[in-house]
Amino acid sequence: MKTVRELTEEYADILHQKECEIFGADAWSKSAFLSSFESEYCKIFGIFADDVLSGYGVIYDVAGEIEIVNIAIFPEYRRKGLGEELLKFILKIPADKYVLQVRVSNIPAKNLYEKHGFENVTRIRDFYENPTEDAFLLIRC
Repeated sequence: MKTVRELTEEYADILHQKECEIFGADAWSKSAFLSSFESEYCKIFGIFADDVLSGYGVIYDVAGEIEIVNIAIFPEYRRKGLGEELLKFILKIPADKYVLQVRVSNIPAKNLYEKHGFENVTRIRDFYENPTEDAFLLIRC
């Protein structure tokens, strides 16, 4: 069974650990997660498969616009539809616009977002580091 719920600061350690495994040098610090939990504009959601945290999503919700900062599924839980479930959950949060950036090389993620109504509006040069890579800016209104 898959469930999604908002996480609290008690998850900061595991989120940081998994973030480092997935994103390496680009990972958020534990203090970045703790600061996010304190922000009124940031929400962190966990997706659970059979009551086990299997991934997370970070959003900023400001003035009717939701920026999807990150959707990360732990490697051992990929290819099970969890990323799509988490995205569907986020898209149920009322907003005028949803915005995100995705690595140009991340074709599976780009395809998932486009499947759910996101449109590629521009390419941002050198948006990512480690390795340096362009991003696509995707928007859904």
